Amino acid sequence: SPPYFHQASIWIELIKEFDWKAINLIHSSDKNGKMLVSRFHYLADHQDITVKFLNIFHLVIIFKSKSLILTFKFN
Repeated sequence: SPPYFHQASIWIELIKEFDWKAINLIHSSDKNGKMLVSRFHYLADHQDITVKFLNIFHLVIIFKSKSLILTFKFN
């Protein structure tokens, strides 16, 4: 399957299409999540979309032997 960071291109198109003024971006803190946020920032910068992250917190959910770590960023 293609890397998750390609989703950022679709998100930028949705922001432009619906003329959204603000969004909350929720992503994992692993390598794929960081690549996705990096790509989103790059694309947003080239489309004159301002990105602001003010609050950050981590949520760790443990399912038996696996864990899921989410990073929430709110405007």
